[in-house]
Amino acid sequence: MTEDMTNKQKELFKIFKMAIEDERKAQAMYKNALALCDDEETKEILERFYREEVFHEQKIIERYNRMRKGPGTG
Repeated sequence: MTEDMTNKQKELFKIFKMAIEDERKAQAMYKNALALCDDEETKEILERFYREEVFHEQKIIERYNRMRKGPGTG
């Protein structure tokens, strides 16, 4: 990460970190719900939601890492 980050960039990094944490919390929530659920249709829905949260986390991390490398990388 460059030394001359703007306040806007710093704030954006904070938001990305919070978003990653939120995605992980959502993943845990859906995993817990799956463990409690007996209905197969509902389990399928919860599993899809879980996979979507994993995908979101991956995309946020990819973008975060590109931004850390500096201008022109993402």
